[in-house]
Amino acid sequence: MKHPAVQSETSWARRCPPVPGFAETIYVDRHATATNVSGYPSTGQVDSGYIEGVGNRVRLARHLLGALTPDSRCADTLVVGAGDGCECVWLSRLDACRVIGIDLKPVGSIDPRLLDGFAKMQSVPASPADGDAIELVADDICACSLPDASVDRILSWQTFEHIMDPAAALREMHRVLRPGGVAFIEYNPFFSIDGAHWVGTIDIPWAHARLDDEAFEEAVTTLHPGRPAYAGRLVRERINRMSHAQCRDFAHEAGFEVVEFLPRVRTEDALVLDDRILSQVLARYPQARPIDLLCRIVRVVLRKGEKGPI
Repeated sequence: MKHPAVQSETSWARRCPPVPGFAETIYVDRHATATNVSGYPSTGQVDSGYIEGVGNRVRLARHLLGALTPDSRCADTLVVGAGDGCECVWLSRLDACRVIGIDLKPVGSIDPRLLDGFAKMQSVPASPADGDAIELVADDICACSLPDASVDRILSWQTFEHIMDPAAALREMHRVLRPGGVAFIEYNPFFSIDGAHWVGTIDIPWAHARLDDEAFEEAVTTLHPGRPAYAGRLVRERINRMSHAQCRDFAHEAGFEVVEFLPRVRTEDALVLDDRILSQVLARYPQARPIDLLCRIVRVVLRKGEKGPI
């Protein structure tokens, strides 16, 4: 079926035929629960669903660390890509620990409206000292200002795909962890079906990995004219091309033990993938493998040895 937005035949549409409505099938659930994370709603209230959603991924990370690294400590915690600090608040309250949240553009302090949202949720432990337990600072994990061996654990969500030098980030994470320290990383890899994030997930499966930059930007504009103008730039400049195998290699080279590497395979994505799509992706990115295309979320648990160099 021809896509209604394609008025004339183009080379990119011939190579990668659009599928009407495909993008909506990928993001329909997220659209239903989306909240404005960076600038809270004009009503002044922070949606409890947003706070609980963040809490779910924090609980999952804590559960996996507890199961896979039961002897790990949590007194001093670093969050990479802290954003508004919501994960930091959860960690501080659930573990009664000190949390440092770093981001290239930190908010500076926890927004009172976010804390008010926490206060209204009976499922969240109360804490009168969030301001003392949480520090949000501007820092780059690829050249981190923290001292050697200064934290017990590091956690990161929805950030690692945007670090353009992930090998350097892992080296710095290893350096700032204390011996025996652990790291949990959850990220949305580039090669996944939604690896271009919402702005770049269009009605062509894996378009961001199949088309060159110029054709991709033209396809976004043609098929989804309401999308933000920065979609092409985001995919081109702000999402790394790290494969699963490269992630493991970078972690080993940094000195980590890879405790578990947990890619989440999606059956529905496997049913969309075919030999033409795979060959087009591999022609542009030889480092990719089928598993890279089938996992929207990857979770990694790392551990620094008790002995050896910092």
